[in-house]
Amino acid sequence: MAIRTATIDDLDEICQLFTDTIISVNSKDYSAEQISAWSSRGGDKDRWLNKINEQYFIVSYNGKEINGFASLTLSGYLDFMFVHKNHQGKGVALQMLNSLECKALGLDIHEIISDVSITAKPFFLSNGFKVLAQQSVSIDAVTLTNFKMRKEI
Repeated sequence: MAIRTATIDDLDEICQLFTDTIISVNSKDYSAEQISAWSSRGGDKDRWLNKINEQYFIVSYNGKEINGFASLTLSGYLDFMFVHKNHQGKGVALQMLNSLECKALGLDIHEIISDVSITAKPFFLSNGFKVLAQQSVSIDAVTLTNFKMRKEI
């Protein structure tokens, strides 16, 4: 398992991993309607391309297969952290989080903020994040619960 910066060539695989992970993994914590609204964002390739180009956007991979991706804005906002359904619990998220934290420190950023799903909340809590607030967010008029979380690094 290794980490590298994402490129435009990763776009299709990132979009698919995003959609598949929400459908397969997050479905235990969200309704079918919520999963449908959230996962539909995987198809917006222009949005993803902008994220890849504007953020510190990394992928974790084994050989040619991407098994996770994560991103950090230049202001210290952790925008994405998704791990392939077949690689959950294998240290992929931790490896990516460590990479993001190193990047943040290199940018003289000493806290990371993120909006974290119900599903991902235990991972973030176990890695030093604290809940600032429970939130209701809307995607295509469908409301989902997530958590504003923060970690000092």
